[in-house]
Amino acid sequence: MTNTLKYGLAFLILSQSASAEILFPVTPRNQLDANVQASVTQDPSSHIYTYTYVITNSPSSAQNISTFAFDINENAKIFNETAPEGWSFGRYASGNLFSFASTEGITESHIHYFPNGAHEIRSPFDIHPSISKTFSFQTLSAPDNGLIYIQGYVPSPQSTDEGDFDGVEIPSQYIKDDSFQTATIVPIIDIYDGNRRPAVDGFAAFPNISSASGSVFTAPVKIFLDFAINGETVNEATFKAELNGVDITSLFVVDNNLYSDRVLELALGSGSPLQAGKNVLITSVEGIVPDTERFATDTDRITFTVEP
Repeated sequence: MTNTLKYGLAFLILSQSASAEILFPVTPRNQLDANVQASVTQDPSSHIYTYTYVITNSPSSAQNISTFAFDINENAKIFNETAPEGWSFGRYASGNLFSFASTEGITESHIHYFPNGAHEIRSPFDIHPSISKTFSFQTLSAPDNGLIYIQGYVPSPQSTDEGDFDGVEIPSQYIKDDSFQTATIVPIIDIYDGNRRPAVDGFAAFPNISSASGSVFTAPVKIFLDFAINGETVNEATFKAELNGVDITSLFVVDNNLYSDRVLELALGSGSPLQAGKNVLITSVEGIVPDTERFATDTDRITFTVEP
């Protein structure tokens, strides 16, 4: 109920009155100015990125900040998100957007009633003018330049008679259409899928590998693997992997953290096929070529460097 009251564009009809009155008009949610400080770090062993954002609402803003969102890569998996008290994380049902919003911990006690019958929810968790709050998350997708969409809180439009809004143009409250926008760093770079045979490249992909060569890891090494990134039909039982000429298929195990489908973890040392310096990983898996009934094999050869 709280989310609907706070974020839905719903018109409250309080009574059928001869003296109709618009209690809260349709108000844009972009009446603010904000500063965004973004930083990105990468774990040298797993190549997991940590994105951190400090959101500051300007002293001159006319609205509190109640939600913000980013465009992201469609294959990006976001995990280990952190947010201040009262804020929650979610991904939009359509579009490649994820957001943080101050929707948690709001109760009936936060509803303020006015003498004329109108009401609004005053969240204690919004970012007020002159206040900063810090948010973070992790992902395997590399950063690039992008936009952040920031919305201020406004009460839902309310009237004493539904006819009050007849002829009123209702603008879109979709966050891309109605928000303060500014440049920042976001996870956009796509995961590496081999780039050898476009029809089958999606059978297997490596979200923490940047290219067929040039990736540098610090031991111990984690390499993540995803199957069927474009929804292809893949026979995972046919998957094979070889590192520096040694069969390591069984070492790609189910990723219990759900960062990917499978993960390989290797350290340097006696008996390990992982070696300091140059390493060559060769993988293969069978599947059905999209829009056909033909089976094919996606074979990838990846070279990466390991620093002790």
